[in-house]
Amino acid sequence: MTPREIVQATLNFANPPRVARSFVPSDIVFASCDTLAQTTPWTQIGKHRWQRVDIWGNVWQRVDATSMG
Repeated sequence: MTPREIVQATLNFANPPRVARSFVPSDIVFASCDTLAQTTPWTQIGKHRWQRVDIWGNVWQRVDATSMG
């Protein structure tokens, strides 16, 4: 079986010859992507309010400069 078939058989409980694993050599490939769009920086809009706009136009707010939103 190919690594792909082993992963599919493992997820389907289809009696694969071995369980799919992420050790070397791995049956799983990891991928990511980066976007060129940027969010606006956090700006203080009140004594305890910060705000920013993400790439989809969603407005995020937080109560101080250390929280994540």
